[in-house]
Order: sequence, then C-alpha cells, then structure tokens
Amino acid sequence: MAEKWEEAKRHKSSRIVRLLCAQDELDMVDAFYTFMIGVDTPIFDIAFLFDSRCYDLRDYSFALVAELQEIVDIWNRSVKDERIDDVPVHWQADFSLAKDENPAALFIDNFNKLANALALPDGLFVVAVLRGGVVDFEFTKWLSKTLELPINAKVKILIHDSIVDPAYEGIAIDFEGLITSIPLYLDMPKAMEQAAAMGDPNDPGTQYRKAFVKMMNAMGAAKQQEAETCGRACIDIATSSITKDPYWVMQLVVVNIALGNDKIRYKQWHEALSYADEALAAAQAAQQYFANNMAGVLIAQAQMFRGSVYFLQKEWSSGWNDYSAAYELFIREGNMPLAIESCRMAGQCAFKEGLRNEGLSLLAKGVRLGFELSTEVAKGSTYAALLHLLLSSSYQQYISLDEVDAIAGRIYGPNWLTAIRNYRQVPGPQPAAATEPVDT
Repeated sequence: MAEKWEEAKRHKSSRIVRLLCAQDELDMVDAFYTFMIGVDTPIFDIAFLFDSRCYDLRDYSFALVAELQEIVDIWNRSVKDERIDDVPVHWQADFSLAKDENPAALFIDNFNKLANALALPDGLFVVAVLRGGVVDFEFTKWLSKTLELPINAKVKILIHDSIVDPAYEGIAIDFEGLITSIPLYLDMPKAMEQAAAMGDPNDPGTQYRKAFVKMMNAMGAAKQQEAETCGRACIDIATSSITKDPYWVMQLVVVNIALGNDKIRYKQWHEALSYADEALAAAQAAQQYFANNMAGVLIAQAQMFRGSVYFLQKEWSSGWNDYSAAYELFIREGNMPLAIESCRMAGQCAFKEGLRNEGLSLLAKGVRLGFELSTEVAKGSTYAALLHLLLSSSYQQYISLDEVDAIAGRIYGPNWLTAIRNYRQVPGPQPAAATEPVDT
C-alpha cells in the first residue's frame, strides 16, 4: 500500500486522496493508517490520524482542531526514543479562524498553518487521515466545503471509500483534479500469508501461522487437496511442539475441526468423521496438560462437532451420545449458549432415534436453564428453538405447563407462545436449515 500512496502523491494538484477498497480490505487500510505514523517505515510524510466523527459540520471542524492540538501537545511533551529527533512543533490551535460561511474553514486554515510550521522538504506532505468520518451526507458535505477553500500545496487529506458502493463518487466527479481516487485491488489472501510469515522462519509459531493461513485460503478457494496438505502441516507442527508448550493441543483441535468441516462441504462423510475423531482425541489428551477447565471446553466443542457429523449422516444414536455428553460438559463449564444448542440437537437426535423419554427429559433440563438465564442470553441463543422443540411433543410428564409458562413469560413476555411458534422471527441466532426442530 505504500506504493499506492506514492502513486497518489504524484498528482500534485489533488488535495484529497480517496482509497477505493473492498470490504475485506478495510482492516488492511486501517493498518496502513497506523503504519503511516510509524518511525521505521519508508513513508516520510507526516500523518495525523483523526478519529472524530462528523455529525455536524461546524462541530466536526472544532473536534478535528481539538484533536490536532492534543496530538501536538503530546508530541511536544513526550520523551522521545533515541531514534527520533526531539524537534518541537511550534503551532497552536486558533479557534478564531472559524468562518460562518464555510464550516470547514476552521480546520483547513489551522492545518495549513501547521503545514507551514513543519516546512517539509519538496515531495513530502502533511497528511490529515480522516478515518473517523462517518460515511453519510454530512461528511460528504464537509469534504465538499474543504475543496471550496485554498488548501496548502503541502497538505493532503486521506479518506477511504467502498469500491462496490462508493459514497464519495459524486464529489470526486464534481471536483475532478482536486480528488485523486486510487483503487487498491489488494490480493488479501496473499497479503494474509505474507503477514503470517513474518517473524523467525525457524520458529514453530511462524511456520504454523503461515501453514494455517494457507489452509484457510485454500478452503476459501475450494482447493481441497491444498487445504488438506496445509492442514496436515499444521498438525505436524503442533504435535511436535506440544512437549514444549501444551497449548499447542488447542491448535490440534482447531485444525482437525476445520479440516472436518471442509470435508463436510464435499460430503466426504468418512473423512469428516475421521477428523472429528482426531479432534476429540486431541481434546481428551488435553486433560493431562491442563488443570483448569480448558480441557473440558475443548472436549465439549469436539463432541459437539462430531455430533454434527453424525447428525448429517443420520446416525441418530451416535449423535445423541455426543450431543448429550457435550451438553453436560458445557453446563459444567458454564457455557449456557452452547449448552442450549447441544441440548436442542441432542433432543432432535433422540426423537429421530425413537428415544422419546430420554430426549424429553434432557429438553426439560435445558428449558429449566431459563430460570437462571438473563433475557439477553436467552434471546441471543437458540433457546427459543429449544423451547419450540419441547412444545412439539407431549412434555408435561417432565416439566409442567406452569413451569414453562413462568420461564417463557419471564423471557418473552405474556405472549410468549406466539413468540415461540414464530421463533424464526425472534432476534438472535437461528438454527441451520439442516438442524431445524421436527414435529413428532
């Protein structure tokens, strides 16, 4: 991105540089803004990062100038690293520069004065990075107002815009020549791989990150064989490193589940189940390394994943065993959202296998969790779907209607039955189509 910035600077007459980026490039753009103010970088322009947001034209300019004064004060008072020349900035905010006819004038005139005070050599600029501006009509109008003013030739304003749905296309056309638009077209998968490879190449952590990112990129590109090759490399690195750092066992669980999910995508059930078994074995091995609850959480997650593989293969009995075991572990570890979901899935497997009594008994336990759940947790989980599944069968041998009414009424209000019948419209996570409740 440094090359893109240098390209933008060659447009001498422009005062605003607009980086056009895709949604998956936003993090990289934000990282570049931070990179611009670093010491050991190839960028010698002086950049100022502004986080103020534009809700009102006049207030926005005041907020920017206040931010600028704070940045300069911090610089002047700070103790510098030995690599940095301790040169004070002789500039003070002047709020008397506000003009009624143009609300952007206060900031532009102050920033122009700062550029004069810094007196940078030819080819270098003082840059206002407006990363906090809200993409709405007010900010667009404020940008237009800046271009009605004389902006110092040593000043650049840097913003970013969506390449898919650009917010500033109109003013870019209206002020052609004063706004330079630079499409980024970053190769994000490659950039992620390069970032992951940073560090000591002999460090297992660096090797693992590089292989893991390659695996995830290959999965995203539907390159099944490459994903598996990189995944096996991750597993080899983690396995050989466990004796030095037991936390590597967590990575074994993560990678095996990721590879198993990728096999599900291709309906390769045998391979998916094999990776699920490996994930569970690694999680169970974690018990010898961790005295805290980490091993229990890993086992529960691995069992829940293997239960999903069994469910998709319609192996209901095995799915029931894994989901119900995961439920007990999540309860023990206090993870209520996952306890609710594993309970719901266990109930589905039980009904499909003909284990009606076992399923209803467990579902009743899951519903009773509602006595201790906050409304936010209940509505933010699949609790409504769990309750819907219980109500689809004759349940009153296991939990009374009065109990259900008290629990559901507390969470969903007096019209809770309507809310549960229409649970797909209840805000919060919704079950996947393959795992929706069934009527029995």
